[in-house]
Amino acid sequence: MDPAVVVRVPGTGGDRVRAAARGAHGGAGRPGLLAVVCAAVLAAPLLVALAALHSPRWYPLLDMAQTEIRVRDVASSHPPLIGLAGRIGPYGADGGSHPGPLSFYAMWPLHRLSGGTAFGLHAAAVALDVAAISLAMWIARRRGGAALVLATAATLAVLMHAYGAYLLTLPWNPYLPVLWWFVFLLAIWSVVLDDLPMLPVAVLAGSFAMQTHIPYLGLVGGMGVATVLWLAARAYRRRGDPSFRRALVRHGLGALALFAVLWAPPLVDEIVHEPGNLTTIRDHFADPPEPPVGAAEGVESLLTQMNPWRLVGETLVDDSRAQEVSGSIWPAVLLLGAFGVSGAAAVRMRHRRLVALHGVVGLAVALGAVSAARIFGYVWYYLLLWAWGLAALALLAIGWTVAAALRRPRAQPSPARRALRVGALAAAAAVLAGYAGALAVDAAGTDVQEPRINETLGRLVGPTADALERRRAGGWEGPVLVTWLPDPLSIGGQGFGMLNELLREGYDARARLVHRPGATRHHVAEPEDVEVEVHVATGPQIDLWRADRRYEEVAYADARSDAERAEFARLRREVLADLRAAGLHDLVGRVDDNLWSLGVDERVGSGTREKVARMLEIGMPSAVFVGPPSGSV
Repeated sequence: MDPAVVVRVPGTGGDRVRAAARGAHGGAGRPGLLAVVCAAVLAAPLLVALAALHSPRWYPLLDMAQTEIRVRDVASSHPPLIGLAGRIGPYGADGGSHPGPLSFYAMWPLHRLSGGTAFGLHAAAVALDVAAISLAMWIARRRGGAALVLATAATLAVLMHAYGAYLLTLPWNPYLPVLWWFVFLLAIWSVVLDDLPMLPVAVLAGSFAMQTHIPYLGLVGGMGVATVLWLAARAYRRRGDPSFRRALVRHGLGALALFAVLWAPPLVDEIVHEPGNLTTIRDHFADPPEPPVGAAEGVESLLTQMNPWRLVGETLVDDSRAQEVSGSIWPAVLLLGAFGVSGAAAVRMRHRRLVALHGVVGLAVALGAVSAARIFGYVWYYLLLWAWGLAALALLAIGWTVAAALRRPRAQPSPARRALRVGALAAAAAVLAGYAGALAVDAAGTDVQEPRINETLGRLVGPTADALERRRAGGWEGPVLVTWLPDPLSIGGQGFGMLNELLREGYDARARLVHRPGATRHHVAEPEDVEVEVHVATGPQIDLWRADRRYEEVAYADARSDAERAEFARLRREVLADLRAAGLHDLVGRVDDNLWSLGVDERVGSGTREKVARMLEIGMPSAVFVGPPSGSV
């Protein structure tokens, strides 16, 4: 039995876990200070990124614009009850959203303190990351003292470097939970070790992940059910221990009350709306629009994302372009093989903390395989971001097992064990400093989402607001309808961006009913309900709107240089030729109408996709037209 974890106390009927209160290796002094120092080191690169993001001004697009709309609504008469719109349920007004609004409420205070600026969303995302980092260090302090604090900090440094500063600072719902998933697993591990005060922490971290991005629903839900069953078994085994029973009741009721509060908004939505969002989610996954990828492809996708060499050597997301789920599965197979061997060694050593850690991570990997097999449609990288946290914790468990085996009394004489301990701590400190430093260097160059489109939208907002102000001075009042067609660059991203910016300027801006899942039911209208429409047109759409004399062109922006315009025209001709040569005649129209979707179509060759990616990087001009309701979406 691991002597650092439990002490048998006669007369109690069980083990009292002193690690829960003081850490497994001594008092609260130096390990506690080390936890604070490690948290500060890990937070520093995020603050560097935040400073870099302060300028130029950010104009959120698409999902980020939808996020800010909801964060702004937290203090309104219609606070959000559900999460961000997703590819859930039918397309259109009855589409579904991610389960809950917890992320919006969590980001609201800093957004409000920032004066309601978009930069406040970046600050809020960083604050949530720092909170997760701090909780992880606190849990590590409770579980293993100074050595585990340093090892966990080094693991987090590697993981954060892999995710990258762009991901960790962008308040996008697939990105926000990645560190909270790590905290959730550490909290569940603690609960398994009878550290019952970690039950509310597990509920908070798990609820945040589940509500924010739906792939965590099965993962966290499965881990939660398993934990409840484990606690039931522990309660039966320790039925003669009144102190354990009292602690379980106290912390269990606290966790249950917290769960009820956190999940009240989605339940209210389920009651007051027909159908409720939870019903839409249930129906969607019970009868998905496409068949799931299945076990073989799902497991392969998971293994490509658990590649330890990529984890320690790459940055997964360094811009907003889609990453492909591909690569070799064998590094992950070797990692899991080593993880299995280390788990067996932990059992043989009767090292309770390590056995529990292996069990928690192993169960999460199994649930992850089931989750990956249930993916349908294109396997986007953001559906599997949780896999990197599992790979990181597997590496931590393997390294800790090796260190524990080498430190066994019969394996080394005492001076050698002390030297080994010092060497291991120095190595962990070096990893922490190296990866945190590398992340800080990269963070200094963090840019806003889609810099070229951001610049274009920024040039459009001011003149559009001025044009509306002139109409307001002429006696116009009432809502303004913001419309857009699926633009070639960002599938309507600039349209939602304009909607968000006009709301920021104080206008009662609305979108068409078809966009209700993104704009929320409180910011939609139909043409017959408004007098003025603002239409955002991009690329070839501009000439069509210019030909309609009912509309005034109030803003135009083209951020491209002459050389970039010529390059775009050349690439357009080449992509059209490539598609025709490949017999993909049905995709030809997308070059002008939906370039973004063309870039992720699996039928398109890699060389052509690279050309499309460059065209997206160069961008297109955009313009804004104001006039009577047109009936356009």
